Amino acid sequence: NVAVMLHSMPGGAVLPPEVIARLTELDNVVAYKDELRDIRVFHDVRALVGDRLAYVSANGEKMLRYYFLDGMGVLATAMGNFDPALINAVYAAAAAGNHAHLNELLTTKIEPWYQLREKDRAYLIAVTKESMNMLGLCGGVPRWPLWPISAPDRQALRGILTQLGYAPSPEEFEAAK
Repeated sequence: NVAVMLHSMPGGAVLPPEVIARLTELDNVVAYKDELRDIRVFHDVRALVGDRLAYVSANGEKMLRYYFLDGMGVLATAMGNFDPALINAVYAAAAAGNHAHLNELLTTKIEPWYQLREKDRAYLIAVTKESMNMLGLCGGVPRWPLWPISAPDRQALRGILTQLGYAPSPEEFEAAK
């Protein structure tokens, strides 16, 4: 049997809670990845399905605090591609219920980067890849139908990464062009 993870996402498959509940009757449906950013829908899924599934937040770190309160324990992260230590700290704060520290990390480290990433649906992948490239990691380029970020947004990303303390060298930034 192949394990299956259901995935609800805007602009894609939006599975209603009742459909998710029905699909969990299949033995190989083991997880639900939620990208809808609607905690009410997630709550309805949890009410119908309970602990029969592993729940994965695909909303990134910004929504983690709300999903954790309703029983989600797994995070699909974009920033973890270039700063796993930060994401481990965010996850640990959420798991420990340390809301003050979690909110501080989200406000100062997570949200500035996500604001640029959420500017355009195509940027969900492109900003992650460009961040990795700017930091000397192998991010590559987004594949069609997505596109690279604009030159002005590349400059904005450079500023955000520097502001967040990643401070790559100017050479690394230039090499990522």
